[in-house]
Amino acid sequence: MDAWIAAVASFLGGAGFSGVLKYFTTNRQMKLSNEQALRAELQDQLEKMNARISQLEADVNHWRDKYLELYKAHADLQALVERKRNTRTVKEAE
Repeated sequence: MDAWIAAVASFLGGAGFSGVLKYFTTNRQMKLSNEQALRAELQDQLEKMNARISQLEADVNHWRDKYLELYKAHADLQALVERKRNTRTVKEAE
């Protein structure tokens, strides 16, 4: 009789242990899938931000080039005005 009780107890203990083990394994897999989904979402956001940063860098380069063109044109005009003033002053001095 004791052997039967021991056999039944070990069977129920093993079944209980495997049930608990299955619960924790399933729970861990769900946690991993949630982490993977979060990681994929963060990766997607990172790619979007990198694309936006690249676009902003291109815009900055475009406006910097325009600014430098205008600055050069302004410097050329200032030099031209200064030459005209110097020419007039020389003619008036003569």
